[in-house]
Amino acid sequence: MKIQNKFLDGLDVKFSLALEGENPLEHNFYKPGVGYITKHIPKSLQRGNTVHWDEQYKESESFDNSWKSRSGPLEFVYNLSLLSDKELIVINLGAGLGSFSVDLARIPNTTVHHVDFSKEGNIVARQKAIDSKVDCKIKIHTMDNDKYLKEFIASGMKADIIFLYGASGSNEPSDKKYVKTLDLSSKTLKDGGYLWHVTMIQPRLINPLDTRIQDTLGDFPKPPGMAKEILINLGLNLVREEEQERPDFHPLVPKGEPIHHLHLAYRCLFVNSKNNKFKGINFDFQNAVSGEWNSIWNRLICLD
Repeated sequence: MKIQNKFLDGLDVKFSLALEGENPLEHNFYKPGVGYITKHIPKSLQRGNTVHWDEQYKESESFDNSWKSRSGPLEFVYNLSLLSDKELIVINLGAGLGSFSVDLARIPNTTVHHVDFSKEGNIVARQKAIDSKVDCKIKIHTMDNDKYLKEFIASGMKADIIFLYGASGSNEPSDKKYVKTLDLSSKTLKDGGYLWHVTMIQPRLINPLDTRIQDTLGDFPKPPGMAKEILINLGLNLVREEEQERPDFHPLVPKGEPIHHLHLAYRCLFVNSKNNKFKGINFDFQNAVSGEWNSIWNRLICLD
């Protein structure tokens, strides 16, 4: 499917994200319609490369500590499961070290497909599932997101909800491959299914004067508005979106020291429904909205 939008116009120009006085070769180059230029970036620094993440996950403690468990998406899936008379199929793309997959599997009436291309990351994720006694509810797939989605579609199955955090967003240099992943994700959803997407955005890509978000060589945040436009063009309906500055603390390079840095996060929930059929579940992208949630979650943890 060919998606037309203003971000894929194929303009014959590229520009550096280096600020005045900085070495351009130590920063990213971006070309509208193409994405980030990677020829000058070592593979070990490219977040779209398995080498980078296998090396990062060998020292997984910093990333485990930086992961912030969010009750908002867990509460949403829990409430969705209460409305379904069938087991929910949950796909977690770019699932990393597995903490979120394990939490999703704690929710009754769910099967979780954990997808990540890092063997090192999935070793950690598999052990977490075993330790948490939810390994029977998690299927771990070590492969590229697009390959997995194609195989899932070919199987004839449909997903109730897909979580796409970071991966194929700020980890994917190619804008066209990013569109492809979102396209495959939309085709994977059942009618009334949900895509919960969180990616990082770089405002400097559309406003060179907005320099609040640092440019990190090998990190590939998207232009503001890009994800929303693509998903609407794919026929999905927006339920809610938000942007938020998000401080983070983890290594930016393999074997590096954790450092404080700032992201600009874009969060959105889309529903696959021609009639914009949203079940009306009250939710927040980060925190649970029900005063009952803590007791519900504590009960679910005790079931492990």
